Amino acid sequence: MIIMAIISILAFILWLVMLIHAASKPIDNKVLWIVLMVIIGIPVSIIYYFVVKRKFDKGQVQPPQPPVQPPTPAAPPAPGALA
Repeated sequence: MIIMAIISILAFILWLVMLIHAASKPIDNKVLWIVLMVIIGIPVSIIYYFVVKRKFDKGQVQPPQPPVQPPTPAAPPAPGALA
């Protein structure tokens, strides 16, 4: 009985730490991970630990880069202006 209580507390702590990590770090699919962790819980937290957090802690994950905007074309010279 006490062993199950300890396992439950440890599982809750794992879930909470992974949820905080997903919410506070710049990861891909942040909203998806958070929603899955809230809905499904412990199994997703364990998957998140092995798929995302371990790579993040080792520095193998690059923060997502914002999309690059193509340069806007320059306006054509005004008529009669020297080019």
